[in-house]
Amino acid sequence: MNEKTGLKLSRRQVMLASTLMAGAAASTFIPSSGLAQPSGSPSPYTTAERDRRWSALRAMMDEQGVDCLVVPAMPGDFTLHYASYITNAPFNYGTGFVILPREGQAVAMNLSPGPGAWARVVGSRGEPMGPAIANLINEFGNQNDRIGVVGTETGVFGLNNFTSQGLMLYAIWSEIEASLPGADFVDVTPAYAMVNMVKGEEEIAAFEKAADLGEAFHRMLLEYTRPGITDSEFRSTVEEFLISNGATADVKALEIQPGPIRQGHIINSEYGIEAFGGYAQVSLCMCVGEPNQEIRDLHKIAQDSFAAGLEVIKPGIRFREVYEPMEKVVRDAGCWHGFPLVHGIRPVVLAGPVGIGRPIGTYDDPLGSDIELKPGMALSFEPGARMGRMNQVKVGSSAFVTENGVRLLNSVGKTLQQI
Repeated sequence: MNEKTGLKLSRRQVMLASTLMAGAAASTFIPSSGLAQPSGSPSPYTTAERDRRWSALRAMMDEQGVDCLVVPAMPGDFTLHYASYITNAPFNYGTGFVILPREGQAVAMNLSPGPGAWARVVGSRGEPMGPAIANLINEFGNQNDRIGVVGTETGVFGLNNFTSQGLMLYAIWSEIEASLPGADFVDVTPAYAMVNMVKGEEEIAAFEKAADLGEAFHRMLLEYTRPGITDSEFRSTVEEFLISNGATADVKALEIQPGPIRQGHIINSEYGIEAFGGYAQVSLCMCVGEPNQEIRDLHKIAQDSFAAGLEVIKPGIRFREVYEPMEKVVRDAGCWHGFPLVHGIRPVVLAGPVGIGRPIGTYDDPLGSDIELKPGMALSFEPGARMGRMNQVKVGSSAFVTENGVRLLNSVGKTLQQI
């Protein structure tokens, strides 16, 4: 408990509260850009991308000295997508597992059927997963070997505050250990995360297409939003856009005052758009009419924070070297922010501090501060400054770390938009 604010919330509570306070949104409207993709269309990834991922994971297995890899798919995996990284397909109800052996095809349980899946599906729905995993490890002949597992420990790099209890359920894990007394299990979550964070050419292209859809989404919002529209109409339009474009959104953070939109209102939104096999997080701040001086000041602070991060980012530096100068700009101005100013995406295992209240309020610890940035890592820049409860300007763009620095994928949301 912070003595000055009387309030202490975790990163998860802060971000959840911000999303619920503002309402949610998620999906549709077909722009004229030719971006539309039917819902349920097959993944764009080829077997070459499969081979790239599996080869990188097997090289990691060599380094860790493990003979097979077990990755659970649990509801807490929604910001990581670790299991589907191997399978190229989602899991029924978000639960299941995948095993990657040293050679041959991966096997998965409770995998959603569909074209393009890379894993062989085993078992039946409702079958206990612990014994199923143990039986497969026996089938592979690894029952007395060193086995790598993802998500059995808490508080390690490679997880985040959304998965604070790890990924592997205790009931499943206890059955695995009891069934394989001769096996030596080792948690390889940090090493797995480092492989997953660096994107290949096909992934980068898919993320670019998702970011392009984010641009079309923002252009639609700027054209649609006007005084008199209600917050529920706004949310319905967002849902229509995503659905019509075969997209979904795992982040639906919308700050909009209830009732009709009026002159002087500020609307801040952030959506994590999943489309074309890629992903982008897009932020947009809109002012209805002329912004007042406080909003102009907050915009300047957000822009200065953005510039501070872009100025320093390059391969080889630690993640803290990006968020610390961005944080300094906001806090020196006497402001706070309820979302990270910059964080990694797919997986979310890099994240700057998250605050609540005023500058004297509490901040969650950052994630992955000492991780070295590498070309191909995906980031979401979300520089924002807040005063009080509702006055906030938050801008940003999805981005990739490049050989020379950083490449931003979005433009509309980089600055405050007046409507």
